[in-house]
Amino acid sequence: MLLCWDLQIVPINLAPMLSDTKVIDAVTITYKEGKSLKSSTQAGRVCQYANGEALMISSYSGETRIQPNAVCAD
Repeated sequence: MLLCWDLQIVPINLAPMLSDTKVIDAVTITYKEGKSLKSSTQAGRVCQYANGEALMISSYSGETRIQPNAVCAD
């Protein structure tokens, strides 16, 4: 399990990688792994993530995917 302690929402422009232009909401999650601070940016809404434990999936190449650990009210 992963302890997420700082969440912020940031806009990400994926236009250079897509055939049409889109701006999406994303959440940058800062977490501590051992003594190192790391961050992972996930597409989604800030209400889908909360401080506390979350499941993180990582690859050998260092890519991470943090699963949402909260539900939006709407």
